[in-house]
Amino acid sequence: MPFIEVTTREPNPPRTKESLAQALSKAMLDIEIGGPTEAASLRDWIWFRVLPTQDWAVGGRFDHTYVRGRTMCFARIIAPEAFLNTDLKLRAIAEITAHLRDALVVDPSDDGTGIWVHVVEVPEGQWGAAGSPDPLLKLIDGMGGTVSHERLTEIEAHFEGVNTLMSAFSIPK
Repeated sequence: MPFIEVTTREPNPPRTKESLAQALSKAMLDIEIGGPTEAASLRDWIWFRVLPTQDWAVGGRFDHTYVRGRTMCFARIIAPEAFLNTDLKLRAIAEITAHLRDALVVDPSDDGTGIWVHVVEVPEGQWGAAGSPDPLLKLIDGMGGTVSHERLTEIEAHFEGVNTLMSAFSIPK
């Protein structure tokens, strides 16, 4: 169920966006649930945005002083809290960066520091579809896939820990 926002300073041709959408989708569905399923694909959204040079300052400047020939791209992976553990986040950052670098035809002399990928987690209960903020485990169950028992146990432990802390410090849910 990845949501990914891809922002660049230059427009990309439709063919590039199409191949990139397929590559990013496949990578994230593999990482999150072990591969694409029909149910997961229905919730797999990628937005491509262009933020032109006059609206994107680098080093406080709108010219190319600090761009220095680098491909500039910002991708934000939006995932439910606890869906990705640290290893999966690192894998997502590495794979999405590699796909962006390949698709955006980064010059070999480009050091890649203009391509940023962030993983942003939306807290449990602060996201939902059709007006229903379904818990992550229910969402995973509805997507099919092959999320390992170990991974499901990690997710359950995460939320048990959160609930324990909230209860111990009288933090309302």
